[in-house]
Amino acid sequence: MPASSRCRHFFLFQVSSFKFQVSGFRFQVSGFRFQVSGFRFQVSGFRFQVSGYFTLRITKPQRAQSFMQKTLRTLRKS
Repeated sequence: MPASSRCRHFFLFQVSSFKFQVSGFRFQVSGFRFQVSGFRFQVSGFRFQVSGYFTLRITKPQRAQSFMQKTLRTLRKS
């Protein structure tokens, strides 16, 4: 996969009471860049919603892993 490759996905994934929806998703590999615009996450009464977008840009993979772990911990606390 070339570093400049881009993909755009619109998908809906649903299993029993689990619903995961992303509308407007962009993932770009050139170093590391991750962008989500309009994100909704819902699990049996629990709802997590972000409108707008966040951009993540990382050039070193090992730093990307630790950053994502910190982000997940922060999301669990809130």
